[in-house]
Formats: sequence, C-alpha cells, structure tokens
Amino acid sequence: MPGEESPCFRSDEAEAPAFEINGCKREDMIASGSMIVHEVYVDSHGGAGGDPGGAR
Repeated sequence: MPGEESPCFRSDEAEAPAFEINGCKREDMIASGSMIVHEVYVDSHGGAGGDPGGAR
C-alpha cells in the first residue's frame, strides 16, 4: 500500500514476526529461482553474444 514500508526491508529483523520473515525469504527464493531459470534459458541458445553478423 502507498506509504507503507515493506516488511522485507525492516532494519531490525528481531522485531519482525516469524510469518513476515518467512514470507520475505520465500519471495527471495522465488526471485532467485526465476533468475537462474532465465540464465539457463538464455545460455541454452549458444553463440558468443555481441552483434549478429549482417545486423543493421
């Protein structure tokens, strides 16, 4: 919600309820997994990268 601070960016984790910490860690794991899947997908296309030959 506008104006509310995200519970994932608390400065004092000791004060956060366990369910908030759990939710933030779950979101972090989902984001990390998505990044890894993306990197594997892009890497599977092969090639050396850079500009393709004949590009305008």
